[in-house]
Amino acid sequence: MLKTGKPIFLLLLLFCLNFNYSQNVEGVYLAFYERGDDLTKAKQSELRTKFKKKDARYVYSFLKVENMLYNIRDQEVKVRFNYYKEDGSLFGSPEKTYKIPKDWKRVDLWTGWGYATTNRWQAGRYTVKAMVEGRQIAQGMFYIDNTSESGYISKVNRVRFFEGGEKVPETKNYATAFSKSTSRSIYTEVNFPNAYYNVKDWKTDITLRYYKPDGSLFGSPKINRVIPKTWKSANVWRGWGWTSTGNWPLGNYRVEVWDGDTMLSSGYFTINN
Repeated sequence: MLKTGKPIFLLLLLFCLNFNYSQNVEGVYLAFYERGDDLTKAKQSELRTKFKKKDARYVYSFLKVENMLYNIRDQEVKVRFNYYKEDGSLFGSPEKTYKIPKDWKRVDLWTGWGYATTNRWQAGRYTVKAMVEGRQIAQGMFYIDNTSESGYISKVNRVRFFEGGEKVPETKNYATAFSKSTSRSIYTEVNFPNAYYNVKDWKTDITLRYYKPDGSLFGSPKINRVIPKTWKSANVWRGWGWTSTGNWPLGNYRVEVWDGDTMLSSGYFTINN
């Protein structure tokens, strides 16, 4: 009995030691937003990869992590966000300790770096690496832009989903849940006001980022559509998936709507049985 008990005890000890190391959390994605020094959490629609120099103060890193101790125990995780300039030199390393309850499966962590006043950032590309106990768990990039141009799409009125094949169906049945057995492509429809109504025709540069239930990127179809100046608002859409049914893995999917380097909105749909 003693001989069989010791190996079991050692295995349990190794298991506990493993979960006390930096594998306690895994990075899902790293995004960015701009704020003052109020440390408030951003909405999904505020996440960006490009910021105007004339407007930027603190650029916050928004890190979503998977809790590897979910339903096991509460934990504290210290995350260091290393901000690097375009030449590779270290710009700053804000560090923060977060308390994560065991019943939180995915957790949002955020902290900022920069200035209390605007127009102080150096224009260029910045890289941020999220580190836990010396191990990189996520990486992202953002840009400080010194130009004065603005995007054609200032906001999104709504994001809706419908199912279809290679051709868009004449009747769109909007939904947020779809059956695996009958679903081919899931189309994302985006409605937005026309910023150039009665001014000029223009062409969209929209990217739809489809994310799988595990958070990994599934596809990035583009919408390049000419918007006539006579349209007060516009509906555009694009699908992603298969031409045949039965291929979608079950779960919840997230779709982000990007105009160039700016995320405008997001939506969710579910594939079920």
